[in-house]
Amino acid sequence: MLFARSYRLSTNNSVDAIKSALLGKMFKVHNLDFEVYESDQCIKIIPHAENEKDLKTLPITHVDLEGRGDTTNLKVSYKIRKIDQGGPYLLVVFCFFLLVGAVAFYMNNEHTLSYVMLTLAVVIFGTFWAKMQSGYFDYAAKIRKHLKEKISAS
Repeated sequence: MLFARSYRLSTNNSVDAIKSALLGKMFKVHNLDFEVYESDQCIKIIPHAENEKDLKTLPITHVDLEGRGDTTNLKVSYKIRKIDQGGPYLLVVFCFFLLVGAVAFYMNNEHTLSYVMLTLAVVIFGTFWAKMQSGYFDYAAKIRKHLKEKISAS
């Protein structure tokens, strides 16, 4: 939903050539291993974060291949891991309630408290979003770059 993204790629390579270039391989992004395997007619890219001591929000990537004659269309989608989604969603809901409270206090002529709550919500959400851009969305961008490299090389 909020953290899920998808995009499409197209290549002249066959489905089998793409699968042979991707499946069974591991690659690193920011010193974190990602494994590529096939499950239910879909290629999945899963992070290996068992040995990680830092708290990270990581994506799970799904690649759906659709062969159309001499071209292959790829639908690449990624979403937040279930184990990681609680904290970010809780923070977004907290910021939303701060905004609702700020509006309610503003309607009751408590402007100072309203501005404090609004500022707090913006600062918390801005910091959170900057961390997500340098973490989760950066991992997703690097995975997309890796896929493009492998698909164009095969």
